[in-house]
Amino acid sequence: MKKLAYFLPALLFYALIFLVSSQNLGFRLPGNWLDKFPHALAYTAMGFLLSLGFFHLVPKSAVLAVILTFSSGTALGALDEVHQRYTRGRVSDPKDALADAVGVAVGIAVYWYLKRKKPARPAG
Repeated sequence: MKKLAYFLPALLFYALIFLVSSQNLGFRLPGNWLDKFPHALAYTAMGFLLSLGFFHLVPKSAVLAVILTFSSGTALGALDEVHQRYTRGRVSDPKDALADAVGVAVGIAVYWYLKRKKPARPAG
């Protein structure tokens, strides 16, 4: 049960993403690619937070943790795009889901980098 608590930040952050994507913001960013940066940035945070959970859930297999993190983060991004398709005033765009997936990958890389830089705790 303690290991599942590491997923709480990701769950709360996804709830925030879902809440924001449920709103008609009343504006659209100009251009086809300008709105991809906020997607990638949000899902970089999501990738980091999911990494926190999965690297604690399967600590002996970094490869499995990366696969689970990337798969679930990408699925959450796609689910959000489906949700936006049925939200008045919002647009569902496969390129947004791609930006989300790129963000998840960056979030995993940031987590991995910070995890490797962290000094090991002395035994005892």
